[in-house]
Amino acid sequence: MHNKLLDRFIKGAVTEDERKSVLEWLRQHPDNQKKFNRLKASHVASGIDKTETLSAFQAEGSGFKQRLEQLDKKKSNRSVALRAMAIVIPIVISFMVFQLGGNELSSDPASIVKEQTVVGEKKEIILPDGSKVILNSDSHIRYPDQFRGDKRLVYLEGEALFDVTHDETKPFIVKTNGIDIKVLGTSFNVKSYEEDENIETTLITGKVEILEEDQEESIFLKPSQKATFNKVSTELVVAEVKSDEIIAWQKGVLVFNETPMKQVISDLERKYDVVFEIGSPSLLEYKYTGTFNNLTIEEVVKLLKYSSPVNYDMKGNQILLSMEK
Repeated sequence: MHNKLLDRFIKGAVTEDERKSVLEWLRQHPDNQKKFNRLKASHVASGIDKTETLSAFQAEGSGFKQRLEQLDKKKSNRSVALRAMAIVIPIVISFMVFQLGGNELSSDPASIVKEQTVVGEKKEIILPDGSKVILNSDSHIRYPDQFRGDKRLVYLEGEALFDVTHDETKPFIVKTNGIDIKVLGTSFNVKSYEEDENIETTLITGKVEILEEDQEESIFLKPSQKATFNKVSTELVVAEVKSDEIIAWQKGVLVFNETPMKQVISDLERKYDVVFEIGSPSLLEYKYTGTFNNLTIEEVVKLLKYSSPVNYDMKGNQILLSMEK
């Protein structure tokens, strides 16, 4: 979450969609709340007018305004204001998260369903609306036990293939760490592992909308298009792909097309529960093209050696890779 948006949120200068985006971000992880606390306290310490401070929270409950006004009558110096905010801000955040209500994941932890897969595992999940999800290896998904309100919201970390039940009145939204994918009813693949540099969305059928954090404009994908969002540069690129190759993983097949070896290694580690060591740093930038069709890990590394300038030394689940000299 960009500091500029948080600044505007604190000052009350955000749109309704931006306000919801910030509130959603706050509830995703305790570290996000800590970052917001520090930024909010910094604004107070810099002498920001209390009326600006209050305006950011007026939409969340008028009771906080009265509380701050009472604090202001008793305390006036800057250090006291900081101590006051340290008490008030966590309360405000809790209130804001609760106020997300039916439009977001429920505030009741008991009503949140969490599913995950371990390394090498795949799992099929049926969501409350009948939508089907195939969760790839080492992935996590969260969703409510019932989709309430005006949208169907799920959170994904990892990779999953979605086949979404059509509902024009209630959009289906997949939240990842960087972009949102919005659909009414369609099938698409999302790859969003925390350790990967990119978030990839590939459309199989129908139409999806990609919404980037802190950006007002969105893009729409057509079937057999892939949107790649780089989490470092925040660049979003759309390209034509063979969608059947992208989703081949559900059948145990890995297809690589001019893929950096760094990404190939990550995918192999997730599928086979092995650990690669790199003997030649230049190997990570080598781009590999090939298909592993339900092979064992022993067969995979042999094929790597025969089809690319790569040598390997395998001991148990430890594999050393190096470039041929």
